[in-house]
Amino acid sequence: IFYLYENNHQFLYDEFYRELRQVDSIINYDHITHPRRCYNGNWTEEERIAKHREHYLRTHICTVLGEAGTRATRQTIDLDAFTDDPEHFVSFIRTRVQDTGELMKPGVYGGYKSNLMFLFKRYRYIPRAGYSVELKEYMDGVKRIANEARAAGEVSAYCLICEDSLLMKTTQYVIMCIIHVLS
Repeated sequence: IFYLYENNHQFLYDEFYRELRQVDSIINYDHITHPRRCYNGNWTEEERIAKHREHYLRTHICTVLGEAGTRATRQTIDLDAFTDDPEHFVSFIRTRVQDTGELMKPGVYGGYKSNLMFLFKRYRYIPRAGYSVELKEYMDGVKRIANEARAAGEVSAYCLICEDSLLMKTTQYVIMCIIHVLS
């Protein structure tokens, strides 16, 4: 949901988006910009501000969603619009890389899909016919690319960020991505 707020807020309900913007506007950064004691960590002030902001907004989103295992009390995402095309979720997956820019293990990407399915379950939402099959094909492609890249010793994020469709299932496509990264 934080990713949607930052990048694709058209999938958030207007009321929830306005609420997040209001929360975003009142975040207090004084303890970062004017600390009582000297900060000796590795992060710059901008990085600490960004991490504090993300943590604060994620905490608010969790509060709105309620306890895990319960039904969500408020609408946050327009799931009909979001599930119109699996590419909306895959665009999120493309951004999920390690801090070093390397691909994550294939299981991590599967975990993101599992989180999406849990969100559907929380809202008691049934996606349109065919969505799960299409998403599975995309996710199989993502996992295969991550596996092939790891097997080749190359874990760069290019394969997930390139504009080519992840739906292509040929070995030549995976090899082409790896060769492009290595060149």
